[in-house]
Amino acid sequence: MIEAKKMPFFGEASRKTKKLFETAYSIERRIPFFALKLRSVMKGMDMTAYYEGSTYCGFSVVGSTDEGAYVYYLAASSEAHNADYSEQIVESLKSRYAETTLVVDVEAHSLKAANNAERAAKRKFYLSHGFAASGYGYKDAGVFEILVHGEKLEPSAYSALINKLAFGLTPLRARPMKELS
Repeated sequence: MIEAKKMPFFGEASRKTKKLFETAYSIERRIPFFALKLRSVMKGMDMTAYYEGSTYCGFSVVGSTDEGAYVYYLAASSEAHNADYSEQIVESLKSRYAETTLVVDVEAHSLKAANNAERAAKRKFYLSHGFAASGYGYKDAGVFEILVHGEKLEPSAYSALINKLAFGLTPLRARPMKELS
């Protein structure tokens, strides 16, 4: 069973997370790691490292408001994929945020995308762990579908959660998925 620990600002966990972050997310999908760490000390931001014993399993970055919690980033180390650590991280987040709506986004299917199988697998993974389509999404270097665990929120609440990471500097607006296709 994995254990969640607050991400230290420096040290081995931080170095491993930076490496995993840079391999798990394309440059278009990530902010500079140092900026991410700075944001992690803000109220309502949580950067967590996961371990099984002394084995580093992965990380998550979650921003929360009174209305919900948004999983900005979640990744398990490649060694950890064999041990279902991704599933355990998701279950840990569902438990930690059980009293609120937990929100994730996935890249929507696109005729132009070379990674549609990967996109479908990620969506299926979240759906198989109790998430549901919200009916909303947003555009940011592609179309992203918003999935929820818990009550569905108003579009403005999704927008507020999404924009928390960027301090509102690049405001994104959640809209019905049918408008984004």
